[in-house]
Amino acid sequence: VTAAEVLALHGVGPKAIRVLREALAAEGLAFAGE
Repeated sequence: VTAAEVLALHGVGPKAIRVLREALAAEGLAFAGE
């Protein structure tokens, strides 16, 4: 899933993307294409 796809979801904004990106990184993961 790309960050842009998640941003398209209702109620998801830049802060949520930042939090999700940090959580993914903690597990050695990332959004698609990053």
